[in-house]
Amino acid sequence: MRNAMIRIAVADDDSDLREVVATMLERDGHWVEVAANGRECLTLIDSGTIDLVVTDVFMPGGDGMSLMAAIRSRQPRLPVIAMTGGMGGLSHPSVDAMKSAGAQAILAKPFTRQALREATAQVLAACGSPTR
Repeated sequence: MRNAMIRIAVADDDSDLREVVATMLERDGHWVEVAANGRECLTLIDSGTIDLVVTDVFMPGGDGMSLMAAIRSRQPRLPVIAMTGGMGGLSHPSVDAMKSAGAQAILAKPFTRQALREATAQVLAACGSPTR
């Protein structure tokens, strides 16, 4: 699999973090589209060219939990990595809720480029990417 073929949507309401995550993924050879919220991300997903979604959990204008539920109903095979800085860390109930909503991997903010790289590789390998 060639990284350049992987198309990733990054959704986060924090524009600085969104751009940092996009840059990290682009430096690893991925093609990246960005969205400021879940609604914008769904527009990208509906284009049919997205292989992976990396989304914040807490966002105004369409949060990550709602986004993951919408992805499950529209494209159930589309893998999702959830990013969170909330919920007081990654307690078992919050991890379970994110996984139930459709997250294949969860990253606690702040995270390293290596953690993002590993989560991306694991999720893509597990789903037999690309998904289109």
